[in-house]
Amino acid sequence: MASSTKEVIKIKIPSHYTASVLANKEDLLQQHMSDEARHELITGFESIDLTAVEHRALFAIFKLYNEQGLNEETIRTGVSFTPYELCKVMGYKYYGNKSYPGSSRHEALAAIESLSSKKYKCLFTMYQNPATRKISVIAIPNKSIIEISLLYEGDTLAEIGDLLEKHHTKTITAKVCEPLVKANFFRPMDVDFYQRLRHADVKVSPQHWLLQYWLTRSKLDCRKATFDEMLKVLKLADSKTHRARQREFVLRIFHDFKCAGYILKFLTDRQDQNGKTVDFLHKNMNRY
Repeated sequence: MASSTKEVIKIKIPSHYTASVLANKEDLLQQHMSDEARHELITGFESIDLTAVEHRALFAIFKLYNEQGLNEETIRTGVSFTPYELCKVMGYKYYGNKSYPGSSRHEALAAIESLSSKKYKCLFTMYQNPATRKISVIAIPNKSIIEISLLYEGDTLAEIGDLLEKHHTKTITAKVCEPLVKANFFRPMDVDFYQRLRHADVKVSPQHWLLQYWLTRSKLDCRKATFDEMLKVLKLADSKTHRARQREFVLRIFHDFKCAGYILKFLTDRQDQNGKTVDFLHKNMNRY
C-alpha cells in the first residue's frame, strides 16, 4: 500500500533518550566519563529493551510532553492524562460510541505500567557539550524510564482501565526519568510515525522504532552502516548461523521505511571511501 500524503507534523524527541535507547557498551566506552560512570558501565550495563507496544506508549508520552509543553516544569512534574487521552495519542481506533474498546485501554495501560516497573540497574545516556563538542556519558543508577502516579490513592491501572474513560474522571501522571529529558536537547520526529507504517501495511516491531530513532539522531540526509553496526542499532544478536536470515530481516525493515516514505532509496553492500562494505540509507528529509 502506498504511504500516506498526510501533512508531516514533527514533535520534539529528547536527544538524551534517543542516545540512551540506542546505547551499546562498546560505543559508550569510547566516550568521556567519570571513573564512577565507567565502573557502573562495566559492572551494570543493561541495554534498554522495549516491546513494540512499550515503544509506542513511550512515544505517546513524548507527544503529551509536547502538547503540555516540553519545558522545565513538565520535566520536573511529568504529564497528566486519562486512559481516553492515552489511547488517543497512541492512535488506537476510535469507535462510534465515543469510546475506545477495553482491549485497547488495557493494552495501553499495561504498556505504561510495564515501562514503570522495569527498573534498570543503571541507565546510561550521553551529553554533548555544545562548546567543546565533547561527548560525556552519564550514569543513572537504579531507575525506570518512567514513573507513574494515580490521582486517587488506592486506584490501580487495571481498575482505571475498566472505567468509562470518556468521562475523564481518572487521571494518571507519568514522568520520564529527568536526565533522559532535557528541554533544550531534542530532535524532530514525525508525530504520525506509527500510523504511517501501519498505513503501509507494516507490522511494527521494536526494530522499526530503533531504526527511526537512529535516523532521527542525525541531521545528515544519508546514513551509512555496516551490517554488524546495523545489528547493534537494531539490537539483534550476532549469530553466525543465522546471519542470512538476519540480513533478510534488516533489508525488509529498510523496505518498510521506503514504503512508508521515510527512506527515498537504500543501497546495499556498497563500498564506502574507507573500503568498508556498507548500506546507504537516503532519508526523505521532509519527514526528518
